[in-house]
Amino acid sequence: MELPVNVKFTRPLISVSHLSVLEFEAFENDDMEIELFKRYNRNTKPLEKHEMSMATFYSNTSLYITNFLNINMENAEKNQDEFAKKILKIYNVTSDRKNKQRNHQELCILFSILNKGPNVYYKDGVEIANKYLEEQSKLYKAGLESGLQSIKNKFKKFNMFMLTLAEQVEYPFSTALFKGVDRRSTKFHTGVSMVLATIFYYFEIDLNNPDLLEEIKYIIQNSPLGDETYNASSTNMRNVMTYLYKKNNVFSKMYKSLKYKENISQDCILLGNPWYSLRKNSLITIAIRLEFSSRTFIRRFR
Repeated sequence: MELPVNVKFTRPLISVSHLSVLEFEAFENDDMEIELFKRYNRNTKPLEKHEMSMATFYSNTSLYITNFLNINMENAEKNQDEFAKKILKIYNVTSDRKNKQRNHQELCILFSILNKGPNVYYKDGVEIANKYLEEQSKLYKAGLESGLQSIKNKFKKFNMFMLTLAEQVEYPFSTALFKGVDRRSTKFHTGVSMVLATIFYYFEIDLNNPDLLEEIKYIIQNSPLGDETYNASSTNMRNVMTYLYKKNNVFSKMYKSLKYKENISQDCILLGNPWYSLRKNSLITIAIRLEFSSRTFIRRFR
């Protein structure tokens, strides 16, 4: 039964509540904080790995991504802003995906590639997103997160690139971009987004060239996504660059809408070189052992 409009409450509807709060001293490192959070998380409704990373690794860049999603959703719903509607559509931003931080994670992956290029040592998109949040958080804590405006500018240019593709393909982050329309395909495919970000990072793009879409299709088809026999992760950047640089060498081709920046990294150039891979892994192992030894020495000394 609804209450009359003129009824006034003389006391709060909820007068008593209890909220348990656990306070901890500052942690020595982020890994300890994450581990403690994981243990408490098991006894409640589990959070996704990216949600835990967001809770631990704060930065202005992470906040910008959150605001980007929230502002565009608000502009689309309340103000019927056409640009915001297009952005939400191509990134497949929905209330459910946004609340579960799926959209935030996907944008972290893109931001990492757009600003630093492909990292061939992270195993998949999840690791790329987490490492990006962690790196930005370290910069923020050290007062060195000064490149946010540059990140925003690159992202705006990338959005114009994607909106240009969206004029011909309804969901340009889907496999429809290079396979044709398929109702079963997801609207946002992380593997496709990573190849598109890689193209944007390595090439200057002429958005007005009529050959743009076909040349983008060509490059994607020469990635693992275009190989029907490929059955590993589509977000493994090492495999993506092996296909693009080593196997099919898309960077040596001549394009009408794309101009290669000649900015391939040494890590990508030496892909498949067993000596380099062994040396890289050995250096990582040595660094880990040195860090572990120093910590053990300090603890014993204390």
